[in-house]
Amino acid sequence: MIDGESVEKACSEVSEYTDEQMANEFDRFFRAQPAICDFIVELTHESGQKIQELSLFLSYMMFKTVEAAQSGSTAVVKPDDIETAYRETESWMARISQAEGTELQ
Repeated sequence: MIDGESVEKACSEVSEYTDEQMANEFDRFFRAQPAICDFIVELTHESGQKIQELSLFLSYMMFKTVEAAQSGSTAVVKPDDIETAYRETESWMARISQAEGTELQ
């Protein structure tokens, strides 16, 4: 479970990184969670470099927060898990959109 303390710990640690440490952390994140990084890059490839960088940074912060919550260990996320979660989210968003449309009428 991710709690506020884990978020604060991750943010505090990352805020103290030098540029070199941050680059090393991103390399570690890319090696540890290649499926997540590939998904983010593919999802944002038409959005421009700034959006892609921000999306990767936010994904890294989630990774770092999960590590803080689990004392340094994270499970590798598989491409199939990402695809399944993405489809489920799309379906949920479509249902919410339909429900909102019904309420507005």
